[in-house]
Amino acid sequence: SNTTGELGLGFNNPFQMEVSVIYNQPPNIIQFSCGFNHSLFLDVEGNVFSVGYNEMGNLGLGNNTDQNELQKIPNIPPIQAISASYSSYLLDFEGNIWNCGWNLNGQGHEDGNSNFDVPTKLTSISNIEQIAFGTSGYHFLAKYLLWEAILLDKLVLLLEIILMGGMPGISVNS
Repeated sequence: SNTTGELGLGFNNPFQMEVSVIYNQPPNIIQFSCGFNHSLFLDVEGNVFSVGYNEMGNLGLGNNTDQNELQKIPNIPPIQAISASYSSYLLDFEGNIWNCGWNLNGQGHEDGNSNFDVPTKLTSISNIEQIAFGTSGYHFLAKYLLWEAILLDKLVLLLEIILMGGMPGISVNS
């Protein structure tokens, strides 16, 4: 609807248009995520740009002012993936999650239920490979690299046991 500038067109009025060009769009955008009246854009260099509704700090700009033009989020490491809903989640190349915005139910930060207007690194989880947000903003999923490694180790151990003839009822012909 663009009532809070979430389309990045340089104005806040609702309108209908067949084709829109984002005002001041950085080159080489490789991913975008649409949140609750705000949008995130990730470029090939790992920079994140935000635009739109910002009452809860979900743009990560250190304030609560809505933006109708793309703004680069400052003071974050290079990012590999983004996900938005009522909050904004950023996944860096080290497997850490950075979050800003709505935190009513403590879904984004270990520090209670206050909103954050700058991206803050979550310290309770790491080694994350993939992130995704639920549509209602209450659910957030992160895929751990650690769990894949544990499952892979168990599979390798099981195959070694089978190949050595250690599993009753299972034979391997070579």
